Amino acid sequence: MGHMEMFVEQIVPRRKALKDYAVMGAALFACTAVLLVSVLVMPYIMPYVIIVWAVAVFAAYWLMSGRSVEYEYKIVSGDFDVERIIAKRKRKKHISCPIVSFEHVRRLAEGEVGRMASKGVKVADVSSGGNYGEAYCTVASSDRGKVFLVFEPNERVLKALKELLPRKFG
Repeated sequence: MGHMEMFVEQIVPRRKALKDYAVMGAALFACTAVLLVSVLVMPYIMPYVIIVWAVAVFAAYWLMSGRSVEYEYKIVSGDFDVERIIAKRKRKKHISCPIVSFEHVRRLAEGEVGRMASKGVKVADVSSGGNYGEAYCTVASSDRGKVFLVFEPNERVLKALKELLPRKFG
């Protein structure tokens, strides 16, 4: 199968980090505070209390659901494209790399993301964020310049990359 006709895709859900839980907790706290304060001042805002409650609950829901992130890997026409999907409602192109620009593709070593970032290298971590034991890495040219790409391919994506880059796997 030539790379011009190859199409492979994979969805990788991003695990929530401490920052995500902090944002969700702050949203819940703010929502609760608004609801409690509105009860205290209810006689003064009676006609608007339902609107205030609805806005508070919707804002908390929007903030909390927005912490749900997935990455979609696509191998299309010799490019490795990654889109970021936020709360299954918003999709953004995250990074695009020509596969031929991939340097040596290998398993990610422990602590390597931190070492690369401390050297000033742009890191594009599009893995699940939790189990780096399953992650692979490479240096590649992208639409964001040269990046250290961290990704978590399944068997289909790995097989496609090995077909396209037989000498660059290790």
